[in-house]
Amino acid sequence: MKRFSILTLTLFVGSFISAQETENKVDLGNFTMSNDASSAFILLEETPTAIYTTNNLKALSLHVLNNLGQSLSIEVAPYFLINRNDTNKTYKRYMGIQESNQGELSQDVFSGLNTTTLSFGYVDKEFAGIGEAKKSYAVGFNTTLLRWYSPADLKRLNDNTNKLAEALTGFPVITMEIMAIADENERQQAIAKLYVEHYKGLEAYKKTYKPTLRLDGAMGYSALFKENNIDSETANRFGVWLTGVFSLLLNEGSEAKTNNYCNLFATGRYVEDGFNTTEDGDYQTWYYRDLGGKLEFEFGALAFSYEFLKRSGVVDSERSVGTIKYTLSSSISINGGFGKDFGETDNLISLFGIHWGLNMGGDKLDVD
Repeated sequence: MKRFSILTLTLFVGSFISAQETENKVDLGNFTMSNDASSAFILLEETPTAIYTTNNLKALSLHVLNNLGQSLSIEVAPYFLINRNDTNKTYKRYMGIQESNQGELSQDVFSGLNTTTLSFGYVDKEFAGIGEAKKSYAVGFNTTLLRWYSPADLKRLNDNTNKLAEALTGFPVITMEIMAIADENERQQAIAKLYVEHYKGLEAYKKTYKPTLRLDGAMGYSALFKENNIDSETANRFGVWLTGVFSLLLNEGSEAKTNNYCNLFATGRYVEDGFNTTEDGDYQTWYYRDLGGKLEFEFGALAFSYEFLKRSGVVDSERSVGTIKYTLSSSISINGGFGKDFGETDNLISLFGIHWGLNMGGDKLDVD
């Protein structure tokens, strides 16, 4: 029995070593998903927050609101699904880190294009310009046009990635040393302790590091079926917008598992809105622009924010909403918003959203 136990343990550890040597990859699914909405939902004005940018993504994300069954958005990140066998897809390249032979760091400010997403969504809701529930469908596009890390933030991100790589590649070396322990009980206890310390170490390096500055661009198109019938005519809505954000790390030098941030957003949006009717019941298109911003504080899994948008054009209105977000796990987050929405009547907003990221087998990148 003792020989069998030793043989089983040796084979188990040996297989783990082999897997580590051949699969030195970091699964982005272990990082926190932070996309709070989708561009399709933003155009349909069906989100707790109307101002957001994405960071670490999943290959596939689902966005569901509190009116379950009446709204759903699916978001796809093509980067993780195209050419999965590309050996040049490393975590540092995904984040835009470049390091010379002399160890000097630089960054690719256009690497945020890797975060491009396509979204699809539908809602069954009462739009302000119509007054009765209508089915509408939307497609959206979102990408990061520019993202820039300050020299200090770039160094933190690079150092953290190197530590993650060391933790992954260092495990087999330590294991071989432990296997040299003669006493079987001591060897098993050492291996058990190693597993605990190893995975604690990995978790410590899976922090989300936000760019100091970033600029996102998005657009969306939506069609509303006038008679709630597939054969009926449609009214259309189109929008394009830019969102910039400045992120300040609040707990610099902390050994905490999460980073705390203060984020300041600014956004500008142009919309052609055909979801409006005249007194005679005919549909007409309104043109307007939205300008506004948001202040957000992130404390680990919990985030608070307030956003304000001023709408001007054919109509003048404003949106003033406070939001709260809680991250349940690396793949699931919930957020809610309460306040004043656009429009003069029925403009109370109270929405609750669930955001779920799925791994599709394509979002694993080499650490270095």
